[in-house]
Amino acid sequence: MLFTVVLTHLCYAQEFAPLNAEWHYQKWSINDDYFVDYYSAKAERDTMINGNYATILTYKANGTVIPDAEIIIREENSKVYFYENNSFKLLYDFTLSVGDTLTFSVPQNFYYYDISCGPGPDTSSLHLAQVTIDSIFPNIFDNQSLDVFYTTPIYDNSAQYFSWQLGPIVERIGCYYGMFGLSTTQCLGGDFGHFRCYSDSILTYYLSVEDCNYTTTGINNVADKLPVSVYPNPATNAITIETTLRQNAF
Repeated sequence: MLFTVVLTHLCYAQEFAPLNAEWHYQKWSINDDYFVDYYSAKAERDTMINGNYATILTYKANGTVIPDAEIIIREENSKVYFYENNSFKLLYDFTLSVGDTLTFSVPQNFYYYDISCGPGPDTSSLHLAQVTIDSIFPNIFDNQSLDVFYTTPIYDNSAQYFSWQLGPIVERIGCYYGMFGLSTTQCLGGDFGHFRCYSDSILTYYLSVEDCNYTTTGINNVADKLPVSVYPNPATNAITIETTLRQNAF
């Protein structure tokens, strides 16, 4: 007797942090000719948590894997979550409209990803942050039309909220101000870090004057650096970070 066995393979996918997606960021430096630290995050493994498909981001600081900085990411219905303390916490929500408020969580190991030099928030309390969606504009990234969400931080004096900001958030790519945004409690002077490049199986996006290969371009090369302006100086509740991006970025 002949039996036919049919094996069904369930395929999972997510728009944000799909397998092999990779981000590169440059960190804060004292001045242009000072060695600049950098980090990368790559979705190298997938996993199932409580029936939810997710990918695991491997973090490298200056090319060295840091296990404590690992993050688990899940995307569902245009909302992005990270897994921490046995639950998925909201990071981005690309279903929001202009004028809406995004209340999001910052991971406890945020300091690995922060590109600023200011003191970090107290992780012993509930670490939430809020931003307002000021505007949303579609832009072309490597022939892909993606929405860019421009945000402004909301400052709350209660202990549960961080002084934190996201800046522009791009669908699929995420935040330019570090993987999870940055602290708005800043020190003065120096060069703030910034996004360098992103790639996955269908999209590659990088700044026109930089690439992802730190070993060949030379991270100390002043010619490869973006002009960055931070104001006002001194700052009180908010700062503005200006840099030059490739022409089709915004």
